[in-house]
Amino acid sequence: MTTILWILFCLCMTFVYMLSVQAATENKFRLKTGAKGDICLKCHEPFREKLKARFVHTPVKIGECSGCHNPHTSPEGKLLDEVSTR
Repeated sequence: MTTILWILFCLCMTFVYMLSVQAATENKFRLKTGAKGDICLKCHEPFREKLKARFVHTPVKIGECSGCHNPHTSPEGKLLDEVSTR
């Protein structure tokens, strides 16, 4: 019985670890939860007016700027994560 409990415990701990790794990956820049694009607008306040335009880049509209831009550092222009093909 002790062996079965130990196996279940190990499986549970593995599952919890995998969830924490996934959560850390999804917020790879360790941004404050719920901040999303609002954190970008702290420094880029004039950009707020562009968000009122009829057509806005979808990731920007939903506040997912960090999906393509690294807010800390990047060797690419405009702090993009990858080289732009456009």
